[in-house]
Amino acid sequence: MKYKQLILRTLLVMRSMNPKGILMEKKKFPKENYGILIISSFLYFLVILFSCNQKEQNIALIEYALDDRRRHSVFLEVENKSNTYIIENANCYKYLSLYNDLSFEEYKQYMIESYKKHHKFVINEEIKDISDDWIPVHNKLSTLNKKEIIGTFFNNNKVIKKGIPHEMKNEIIQRLFQLNVLCSTDCETGFLIIIYNASKEQDI
Repeated sequence: MKYKQLILRTLLVMRSMNPKGILMEKKKFPKENYGILIISSFLYFLVILFSCNQKEQNIALIEYALDDRRRHSVFLEVENKSNTYIIENANCYKYLSLYNDLSFEEYKQYMIESYKKHHKFVINEEIKDISDDWIPVHNKLSTLNKKEIIGTFFNNNKVIKKGIPHEMKNEIIQRLFQLNVLCSTDCETGFLIIIYNASKEQDI
């Protein structure tokens, strides 16, 4: 409620100014309003700063993911017109390069532009000759936050707990990707592991 009152008073102050920001009637501008403007400007600055930091984290995430071309590369969440999938980045590149004759750099730029436009990976192609590489997911864990997902489904070493069904693992991968956490399949054990957390800006 206090924030709403602060915003309302700020708008009233702004109405007392002309387009150049000069007070039209000095006597109608109480001194206490200067404090309101200062506080509001500071809050606005914090919002912009948080937004820029979040954007930098997202860019770091997608660049890390798209550069991974290992045999068991990180999982991406990818949408097309008919469905949402998770797929390893190396397999996604292999598929799109096959049907669109894209070099790796062209593929990477294509995916980055898609992410910037939609805030997620969206491709126009219908998935032809679909294989097990493209795994449909249904956003079943959308209400869980990062701490809840990792605390519930992963051990302290960031390896998924035993006994979790495959369908649930797929939903976990999707939700963690939405939360700026990347997963892949460990080459030696075959277990799902967390390898990158954008909020920590480091590999795990």
